[in-house]
Amino acid sequence: MTAPISSEAGSLPIIFFIPGAWHGPWVFDDVRSILSARGFGTEASSLTTVGSIDPRIGVLSDAAKIRSALIKIIDSGRELVLIAHSYGGLVVSNAVDGLGLRQRISKGLNGGVITILYLAAFAIPSKTSLLAAVGGSYLPWWGVSGDGFVTPTNPADVFYADVETSLAEKAIASLKPVPIQIVKDISTFDPWNNGFEVGYIFAEEDQALHISDQRGMFAQFPAGSFSASLSSSHSPFFSMPGALADTIEAATKHALAKRLSK
Repeated sequence: MTAPISSEAGSLPIIFFIPGAWHGPWVFDDVRSILSARGFGTEASSLTTVGSIDPRIGVLSDAAKIRSALIKIIDSGRELVLIAHSYGGLVVSNAVDGLGLRQRISKGLNGGVITILYLAAFAIPSKTSLLAAVGGSYLPWWGVSGDGFVTPTNPADVFYADVETSLAEKAIASLKPVPIQIVKDISTFDPWNNGFEVGYIFAEEDQALHISDQRGMFAQFPAGSFSASLSSSHSPFFSMPGALADTIEAATKHALAKRLSK
């Protein structure tokens, strides 16, 4: 566990989790419990696309839902650390324009996002789609149906290779289809090029988003951005929630130190 954050930093920020495609916010329950025991408030949101019956909705629909949830917290004057997993990275990038702490302070407003942590997540440039980011073709494990939805065909290996069997089975049973539109929508905002503090948490043994791709996305971030590695599959919130909580706490300390130095 990292050293405690000094009370001189003021009220601790709220840690807000955004899941990836097919998953619900319950996947973060264990890491949220650990962080709560350390004094952090936590929140997590579902995505509109997960389990949707409308094949036309995609990234922007998910981003609108997340943005609405963030605004409610920020407008109360609170500061946020955002943890975005997998496809959730694309969602959060498109949800935060105008919500950064520096942007808010420049307008005389309190509260805001102090950092975005991409957890084995897509951090792609604006004017790019997820499909383009993976090379322009559907990935082999994307099971695309004729009615416009996609489900993972081998989640046990792709997502949960190091997860305890009963928990992996529970996770697999809870997966829900998403519209294939999520890979086609064009991203409209890249926070790292617009004044946001960002960081990346690498999953070294990831079979869904290869570590080389994760590192390539991190290479876009400004010098001095936080990074950390976990020797996990795509789902460290299941296989090593304690180590993930430690990493989130370290990233929060990093962001608070940079915030207070400005």
